Amino acid sequence: MDSEWALKGVSPVKAKAALQRAKGELVRQGWKVTSYEESKFRNELSMRPPRTDDTVSVEAYPGDRLGVRAYAECARYPSGTPMGACGDPELPNQLRR
Repeated sequence: MDSEWALKGVSPVKAKAALQRAKGELVRQGWKVTSYEESKFRNELSMRPPRTDDTVSVEAYPGDRLGVRAYAECARYPSGTPMGACGDPELPNQLRR
């Protein structure tokens, strides 16, 4: 199971700070950093929660966009979560600026 989405309107400075905050909090919770890249062209963080092969990656793209990718062998959703025909959760539409 994988999912990918992006949030527009996130400046590179705010995105870099968000990646650093996420890294600190998730490490505190036992997640392992699998990669972390910081440069003037790209900022990317990939992490894995304890005792799984699941991964979450967050990347700050040029043009004020923050992308998120997640992968897991399986997933459980709270009861009542709207699901699409392929068994994926239906996410709300992103706001456009």
